[in-house]
Amino acid sequence: MDGITVTVLDDEAVLRERVEANDLDAGIVLPAGFDDAVRSGAAHPQVLDRR
Repeated sequence: MDGITVTVLDDEAVLRERVEANDLDAGIVLPAGFDDAVRSGAAHPQVLDRR
């Protein structure tokens, strides 16, 4: 996707540090099992759009 770079980190604390240090513009934390929960219908992702 043009203009978006995805960086995968294994540590939430490191993500928070990098966002606070302005090394990253934003961060998303997905809990363990989230993918399976969405696929099974047990969880519903929320889409937030700030315009």
